[in-house]
Amino acid sequence: MAEFQWWLLLVGLVAGGGLVAVVSMEGRRREQDIGELEQRAEATWIAEQLDSRGRLEAREKRRAAMIEVEGEEVFEGFQKFLRTVHALSSSGRLSRFVFLAERR
Repeated sequence: MAEFQWWLLLVGLVAGGGLVAVVSMEGRRREQDIGELEQRAEATWIAEQLDSRGRLEAREKRRAAMIEVEGEEVFEGFQKFLRTVHALSSSGRLSRFVFLAERR
């Protein structure tokens, strides 16, 4: 009969434990995990994405279709929002703040 391989059992236990740890860990980032510098960088990136004039202009080009889907009040409100974001981010005032909303 072959001699029992203890090292193989040990390697299997360690590998199994590691696999269980990886599968059971929480991978989401929480608000407290994100530093202030990263929050500012993310806020700047979001402002740049919202500031793209292409989105505002594309909605204007398809005005009739958008109003049909959204309604005129919602369409005009979102256009006003996009113009405001563009004005604030162009002057650099929006990129310094982060607004956090929590659902309760």
